[in-house]
Amino acid sequence: MIRELDTMGVNFEIESSLIKEVVKAVSNFNEEAIFIFDSDGLFVRLSDLNRFKILELSIKSDDFLTYSCESPVELGVIIERIWDVTKTLKNKDILNFSYEKGSDVIVLRANGLTRQIKLIDSKLLSRVPSLIVSYDYTATIVAKQIKDFLKACGKSLMFNVSIENGMLNFNCDTEGGLIELNLDGEECSLSPIDYVGENTYTISEVNNALSTAKNYLAVKGGSEGIIQFSWDVSQNSNSKAFVARRG
Repeated sequence: MIRELDTMGVNFEIESSLIKEVVKAVSNFNEEAIFIFDSDGLFVRLSDLNRFKILELSIKSDDFLTYSCESPVELGVIIERIWDVTKTLKNKDILNFSYEKGSDVIVLRANGLTRQIKLIDSKLLSRVPSLIVSYDYTATIVAKQIKDFLKACGKSLMFNVSIENGMLNFNCDTEGGLIELNLDGEECSLSPIDYVGENTYTISEVNNALSTAKNYLAVKGGSEGIIQFSWDVSQNSNSKAFVARRG
């Protein structure tokens, strides 16, 4: 990574695929967000309006092409305004982002196009506190498996997650019949293997929470009813989605 020192704000270059992933993930939770930059990179924590689900997204400085931020900066952004630019980007395009301390705009540049984007006062946006949750079990699953299961649920509203007899089970009653995804506890690294429990979640909320999930998902859950999915966004960066049980 090339690091250019600039104490007056935030400047970075980022690959189109990564910034698109950030925008998509955030937009599936809320229209507005606080982007927090510091020397380590970008951090975003936000929830949906009803706080049924929370996203924590951390993009480390090493995963930018260039990155400069010498002191913490909080920027209130309307996601659609950034999406208006990122939607025009193709694979391997590079986006340049710049913000000067004290300004009320950020400047995005890509493919000869320059756009100033008006910021909103971050003090007016709702802040989501860090969750403190006690989990009873952990497992590792393939993202495509849970996404295919949710897609197969069709227009159904809810699905169940249960653990019994050393199996991690996802099931949904649909108009056409029962849909199940049954995973052997040993194959998905379920721990403890003898845990027993069940919770119900909303399909649309989990679908949105996992919109950018890929490869392997670390899953945590338990009697408190919050299920956590976490996955790698890039080499050094990660995302966590928390969804509250329903019903």
